[in-house]
Amino acid sequence: MQAPTSRLIKPCAPNLGVRGRAVLLGLLFALEWHFTSNRGSLTLPTSAPWRFWDLGLSKYLASALVLYAALIAASGGERVNDWANCVSAVPIRWRFLLPQIAVITGVSIATQLLHGATNIAWLGVVALLRIALGLAGIALGLGIFFPIRLQMRLLHDTRPTLVLACTIIGLAFAMNQWKAQLWDSAAGMTFATVHSILRPFVPQLTVDAAHRILGTPRFRVRIADTCSGIEGIGLICAFGVAYAWRFRDRFSPTTIAAVLAPCLVLSYVANAVRIAMLIVLGDQGASNVAINLFHSEIGCGIALFVISLLVLMTERYYTLSTSGIE
Repeated sequence: MQAPTSRLIKPCAPNLGVRGRAVLLGLLFALEWHFTSNRGSLTLPTSAPWRFWDLGLSKYLASALVLYAALIAASGGERVNDWANCVSAVPIRWRFLLPQIAVITGVSIATQLLHGATNIAWLGVVALLRIALGLAGIALGLGIFFPIRLQMRLLHDTRPTLVLACTIIGLAFAMNQWKAQLWDSAAGMTFATVHSILRPFVPQLTVDAAHRILGTPRFRVRIADTCSGIEGIGLICAFGVAYAWRFRDRFSPTTIAAVLAPCLVLSYVANAVRIAMLIVLGDQGASNVAINLFHSEIGCGIALFVISLLVLMTERYYTLSTSGIE
């Protein structure tokens, strides 16, 4: 006599894989960010030394974590696959959820305490407490889905990836803090370079250095911050970092840096020449070509050309070095 089917099948709750855990972790953090983020007019004294960290650090820490996870997912590898299998074999530790929610609630309370407070010492204590609770909440949230010992193992096995993610986010953090000064300085340098290019060839050159206006009596342009070429340089730098990481087994960071430096100089000079050509064409009556082509289209072409040149130069350097030719 055949036993009932219900007795033959044992109840089983398969553990969730890495992707499913990552989705749940992302949803948890997103919901908690939604309920704890400040939506009022939180203005802290600019003299407070910790203001720089409290208002900006959490966003960039989260960005570094997301970028680190994305780079790991993109790279794969035997060690990462083994780690993923180990994670899938461990059950989710839901017992950490209530302590994690309690800690995040503390973050929300600390955020509310910052409203209306004027005492610098009190603000400092609350802000530092908020940072500590936030980091503890992140650690507990990760511990729910990924055991600490496996986190440490992954960090050890993927140290270069972690360094790369932190470096990229750190550069973005620094550029965001000083972007106004950086863009203004870059636009001023571009203005001076374009002026130097045009001066020998355009006798009726008109210059308004205070407003960065350059041209002729018939056609003038204002070199704004967005015309400085820094966006193209940033794009080339980002590509260089990604390219160095993707082919790290072939190219050393020194090789990439040696090839990247002249490419950045070329990008800057090419942008200045683009603006000079725009002024010359506009002065000759081809204002439509100057505005539609040299103002809107050529910039992207310059960036793509320099990126292609970067790849070709790096590959050429690798070919020469592997063949024994210095």
